[in-house]
Formats: sequence, structure tokens, C-alpha cells
Amino acid sequence: MVQKKEFISIGAVTKAHGIKGEIGVKPLTDEPEQFTLIKSVYLNINNSRTLVEVEKVRLQQNFIILKLAHINDRTAAEQLKGALIEREISELRELEDNEYYVFDLIGLEVKDLDGNLIGELVDVMILPANDVYVIRGGEKEFLVPAIQDIVKKIDLDRNEMLIYPMNGLFE
Repeated sequence: MVQKKEFISIGAVTKAHGIKGEIGVKPLTDEPEQFTLIKSVYLNINNSRTLVEVEKVRLQQNFIILKLAHINDRTAAEQLKGALIEREISELRELEDNEYYVFDLIGLEVKDLDGNLIGELVDVMILPANDVYVIRGGEKEFLVPAIQDIVKKIDLDRNEMLIYPMNGLFE
């Protein structure tokens, strides 16, 4: 049985921003606006988590500027470079039917409609037209469009995805 994670990374600290302790954060989520709604985050530095209050958030195109409590100068902010900004999974919003978090999909067994194992879903590429699932089967990796014509069923309880293997998809 797959052990469920308790935390999810929603951003990575890339640099100090200014002289007042703000940090630049690269979002690791397709919903960066969630940063404007949260009051605290976990700061993960070398697998050690600390709950930190969020004092201020600014969204700048594909970047986030955060001011965290007790980080009051550039020197302190620079020491956070490489840290992950995390949330507890239990705090995430409820998803609609047929909507999934990427972390729930990674590790699914991918099978054809007859139940034959094709491989394991190892990554999800978020692209403008549609997501693409990266499936590793043996020594090969296959790119599978995440569209209804191909992906027929996702069953998180059974840890599997059923797909219709169109001609040429796994060649």
C-alpha cells in the first residue's frame, strides 16, 4: 500500500528580495494565488520543517514575493535559498470529480483496458493544451496525453489508471 504524504511543496525559495527580509519564491503549483489566502506555511530546510507566519504576499507574474515572520533582513532571507515552502495536504481545497492532485497520480500503476500492466506513472507534464503523463514501463518511457479518449479511469483507492492504448502510443 502506498503511504500518503502529509505535506506538499507549493514553492521553492530562490533568492532574497530587497533588504527587509523578503524572499523570492518560484511557485510549484498551478494555483499560485493560494499564497494570498494562507496565513502560515511550513519552511522545509534540509527536511526539517518549521511553521512560519506569512506577513505579506505579492504576486509578480510567475513569481511570488513573501515576507515571513522573524525574517527581517537580507542576510536572514539569503539563508533560506533552496528551502521549500510547504502546506499540509489536509489543508488543500476539495477537488471536483475527475480532478486530481499531481502527487496523487505519481506512482499509479497504468494498465490497459484488459488489465495488462503497461507501467508506472512517474511524472506529469503540465502543458497549455492538456497535461501529459510520463509512464515508465521497463526501460522505456511513454508520453500519454491526459485526455478522455485515452485515460478511461483513475482509481486512487486501487492505485491504478486504466487507459485505452491507441495505435502507436507505446511504440
